[in-house]
Amino acid sequence: MRLPHRVAFRPARACPRRAGRPARDAGGPGAAVRLVLPTDPRARRVALALLDDPADDRDTAAWGRAVGAGERTLSRLFRAETGVGPGRWRTLLRMRVALEQLAAGRPVGVVARHVGYATPSAFVAAFRRETGTTPSAVLRPAGAAPPDLRRR
Repeated sequence: MRLPHRVAFRPARACPRRAGRPARDAGGPGAAVRLVLPTDPRARRVALALLDDPADDRDTAAWGRAVGAGERTLSRLFRAETGVGPGRWRTLLRMRVALEQLAAGRPVGVVARHVGYATPSAFVAAFRRETGTTPSAVLRPAGAAPPDLRRR
C-alpha cells in the first residue's frame, strides 16, 4: 500500500500529553491529524515496512537493528520528523488502515488480524481509545440508531 508523504487520519482523541488540548475532538472519528512519513532513510524504511505490513509487531530496538540505527536514535528521528514516536506512529497507521478496511465492508475480526491485533476485542478497545467510538458505530449510516439487541 503506497500513501503520499502526508496522510490524512482523523482520530477523535487528542494527545493527552499536550497540555491545553481537549481530550476529544468534536469532529468524531475523522478529525484531521496527519500521519507524516519520515524523511531520514532509516526511519523511512521502518515507516514503509509498516505501511506494507501494519501487523508487524517488532519493537523499536528490533527495527533499529534492522535499519542500522540504535533504538534511541530511531525514536528521536520519528519524534523529530513526524511529531510522534515509532510506537504511536504505528498505532495511528493501524487505525487509519482499519478505517479504510471497515469502510470497504470487511468484518471487524478480519480487520483486527490484518492490522495486528490478536483478538477482535483488543482491536475494538484500541479503536475506541483512539477514535472515541467503536468500529460498528463508524460503519452505521449517519443518524441511524444502533440495532436493538434485546430479546422481545
